[in-house]
Amino acid sequence: MQCNICGVDNIPLEDHHIIPISRGGTDDPQNKILVCIDCHGKAHDVTFRGERGLVSKALQNRQGKTKTASNYFKTETGIIKYNTFMADIFCTDRRMYDFIMSGFELGFITPLALYEVIEEGKPLKCRKSIKIM
Repeated sequence: MQCNICGVDNIPLEDHHIIPISRGGTDDPQNKILVCIDCHGKAHDVTFRGERGLVSKALQNRQGKTKTASNYFKTETGIIKYNTFMADIFCTDRRMYDFIMSGFELGFITPLALYEVIEEGKPLKCRKSIKIM
């Protein structure tokens, strides 16, 4: 068998989850690839050679987007769009409005999540699973 990333063969291979368990991935074979220890380390940025791994790059992109989202709500355009969005929600769905406001106060809705809803039209994501009664 050979590494699914670099193609090296005849060495011990490790399972690498395509979608991490922590992000809802499973242990199903369809969610795993076999990789050599070097490629597995690069994927998780744990090499000792200073190379940047795939996970590290994804985190850097997310940090840049989080900074953009935080700054967005400090601009006049961002404030106007936020106020318009919240006013629309308040008028059409009071429970959703209360949910969003509580989410900010309790920290399970982030500025990035709301930025993605307002600017990119994505569905609202929360940090934790919650049940709305």
